[in-house]
Amino acid sequence: MCRKLICSFSILFMLTLTCASYADVVIGDFEQSMEGWGPTWETPAPTLSYSTIGATLGQNSLCITPGKAGWQWMIMYSGLVDTTIYKQISVDVTWVAAEWGATPWCNFKEMAVNSDGPSGWKQYTPADPCNPDWPGSWDPANWGDQTRTLTWDISGYDATGATWMQIVFSQNFGGNEVGNFYIDNAKLIGEEPAPAGPVHSYTFEDGTANDSVGDANGVLMGDAYVDGGALVTVDQDDWMEMPGDVIAMNTYSEITIEAWYTPEAGANTSWSMLAYFGDSVNGLGSNGYFITSARGDNKSRAAISCGDIATPWASESGADGLEYDDGLLHHMVSTLSATDITLYIDGVLIASTPLSATNSISCISPNFAYLAKGGYDGDPEWIGLIHEFNIYNRALSESEVMYLAGNRAEPIMLDVENFSFELPGTGKQKCWNGKI
Repeated sequence: MCRKLICSFSILFMLTLTCASYADVVIGDFEQSMEGWGPTWETPAPTLSYSTIGATLGQNSLCITPGKAGWQWMIMYSGLVDTTIYKQISVDVTWVAAEWGATPWCNFKEMAVNSDGPSGWKQYTPADPCNPDWPGSWDPANWGDQTRTLTWDISGYDATGATWMQIVFSQNFGGNEVGNFYIDNAKLIGEEPAPAGPVHSYTFEDGTANDSVGDANGVLMGDAYVDGGALVTVDQDDWMEMPGDVIAMNTYSEITIEAWYTPEAGANTSWSMLAYFGDSVNGLGSNGYFITSARGDNKSRAAISCGDIATPWASESGADGLEYDDGLLHHMVSTLSATDITLYIDGVLIASTPLSATNSISCISPNFAYLAKGGYDGDPEWIGLIHEFNIYNRALSESEVMYLAGNRAEPIMLDVENFSFELPGTGKQKCWNGKI
């Protein structure tokens, strides 16, 4: 699902950006360097030279003069591409009407990807917002001088094990009068796959406390109930219990716990926990791992404590953030690895803390697993709505947490002074008529 960040400019201009976790990679800016580009095997080969016409990135473009009229595989890029990440290729193409004279039409259209991987040779037609019915096609009479951005979707191309790869572009034109194609800003467009799913998930969308991906179904305690796709706790002694021995968190090498929640405003002022996994010895929560959105010291916190049943709070390794007890929807994530514990709130990394020598995943007791309740008998239950709770047997990356939070998190408002309206990582839509 697309992640969006809404930025508020100091001049009250609002712009919505789509944020990619993998940076786009330019494979052709042609600043006096071919960068792996060259003519194809066909003869007569096109003539390649540098030009300032149609330069959309830097000062130069690549001028391509076809070697013959009609269809021709014209130029190609040689270099391995990770097609599990880069699923689109785009190029800015410019035509100058005067150079083509009476030529009725021409196009920069079909692209092929070739490799010694499983997909071999595959051809693709571009998306062209200027001429969607005839993508890549242009003529001097109707379009005049023009620059377009053409984008080829190579989703599904399998280059597994490839030792070489080619990206090959074609040209075609009617008539005998040869003009030039000017290309620039050739790039691979990154697309992050959705994170691998949880091993246990409680979405509450079916009106139950069941685990939708595993076998650790929850049990509602007290007057807790499920309504409107959320676990609802309104009073003390309301919580949800899960089978800790089935979840067996102590067998994981890494852990992520993720919650979408709305606290009842001002209701969690003491030492409540949003989720707890561990033991309770003599009424004290020990050998456990928890997250909380608000508590008596006005913090949110993720912490683990092992090996200290007398004063477990004194032996915690924890990551702290601001308290959120405001009645608004929030996203909280904590990861636990062999070395660190982290806390994320609304997609932002808040804190990361090294674990002490005694605190480790293998020491988390499987005796209890709770939502809206902690391991201390004297502590109150958490009050509010838990819309979704997920458990992963790996530590999600920062970009994966951002991806997950972006699905439903409230827009982040940033004050930015940028009077050029050009933001890092963005590109302008190139589709205009006029002199080059």
